[in-house]
Amino acid sequence: EVKTVMAGQKINARLTLTNIIQIAALVVIGLLAYIGMNRIDAIVVDINQAVNEETSIGRLGDILHNELLATVNRVARGTENWEQGSAVLPVAKTRFQENLKNYFDALRPGDRATLQSQYQASLDNIDAAFAELEQLFTARDRTRLNLFISNDLDHLLQPFFKNQANSVERAQQRSAQDLQTAIRTT
Repeated sequence: EVKTVMAGQKINARLTLTNIIQIAALVVIGLLAYIGMNRIDAIVVDINQAVNEETSIGRLGDILHNELLATVNRVARGTENWEQGSAVLPVAKTRFQENLKNYFDALRPGDRATLQSQYQASLDNIDAAFAELEQLFTARDRTRLNLFISNDLDHLLQPFFKNQANSVERAQQRSAQDLQTAIRTT
């Protein structure tokens, strides 16, 4: 009988040891999964940030194309009168400034300072374009308006569009890097 009890304890000890090893392995696997999920969560947040940046900067370009340039072209061609154009310009300028503020506010602090300095000259040009167009619309001088469109408008707006394209490209590259990191994490 003593042999049977001792043999039972040896089996019991072995089963306990096996269970402890399995539990330890499950805990390690669970911790690794938890760490991986946290890393993926951070990466998904970064990808979302990049997509939001692309959307916001795209919206700014749309405002310039669809509201500013379209209005200027309609007034220059005579398909829209001066009053209509004068009413649209301040609205377009306000929408542009509000969307620009939202864009910069949504950026990370380090990115915000860098992009604000990068965009400053082109934003000054856009302000100058709005101011000049408001004066031309008030003066109702189609000849001067056409000269401004031919000689100055593109030079004032193109730096912004170049910066916009560069920002979109950077955001896409960052998203691709984040995606690759997420794939390696899984």
